[in-house]
Amino acid sequence: MSGFRRVPGALERRFSPGEEAVLASLAADLRRLFTLGAVDDAVLARLAPSAYPDDDQAAAEFADFARPRILGDKDGAAGAVLADLEGAVDGVVRVAFDRVPLWLRTLTDLRVALHERAGEFPDEETAAILDWLGWLLAGMLDAFNPEPLDPDGQEGVAAGSP
Repeated sequence: MSGFRRVPGALERRFSPGEEAVLASLAADLRRLFTLGAVDDAVLARLAPSAYPDDDQAAAEFADFARPRILGDKDGAAGAVLADLEGAVDGVVRVAFDRVPLWLRTLTDLRVALHERAGEFPDEETAAILDWLGWLLAGMLDAFNPEPLDPDGQEGVAAGSP
């Protein structure tokens, strides 16, 4: 999988120095976008879309009310990822269970942002980073919730089990 493993109260993963640097750089860029990005930025429009696309006045009122909170929450999540990366010991990053949703949000936001900037056909390097972020996201989800759901949605029961 992605190298995330479940330990008491947390998930852990060893990041190479290059992986850690890329993820930290992307998360820092995302934080800058949340705090300094232009109101009409296409990435921000994807990450905090209009609640009323057919009503400009209602959309503006909602954006004035909700957008700062939405982007502030996203900024806080990216900050948590940076803090966890900075707290790594010998490349091992520990993500407490209560911080896993912050990581999931940030990894997803990074994928959306990169896709929006790259367009429909990203270059090879961007495509590789997008794949890697998706791989991290899937691996974190698998490690966080190791019990599969059966088709009826019963937790902890593998599909096909009696």
